[in-house]
Amino acid sequence: MVAGNSRQTLKTHQINTIVPPTDSGLVFRIRKDSTPETAHREIYEKLGLGTEIIRPRKTGAVQKKTRHSDEKKLQALFFSSSFPKVRKLG
Repeated sequence: MVAGNSRQTLKTHQINTIVPPTDSGLVFRIRKDSTPETAHREIYEKLGLGTEIIRPRKTGAVQKKTRHSDEKKLQALFFSSSFPKVRKLG
């Protein structure tokens, strides 16, 4: 496979940000790569690389208008659910 073609093929292996809806004023973001297609896996195999281009990353934030007590509850939820970052938006 030609290097230029490999580069073009690998450009289609995407990283996605998923933002599920919540009712609590909490904003979750999950970053992960898409499932590699056969062409991607073949290139990664030839290069001796794994197929995961990034490790899934979970982040979260508390919207600024939440009450202080709600923020503490949400922070506890984050840390119990392996969410490493909590910050205020706005």
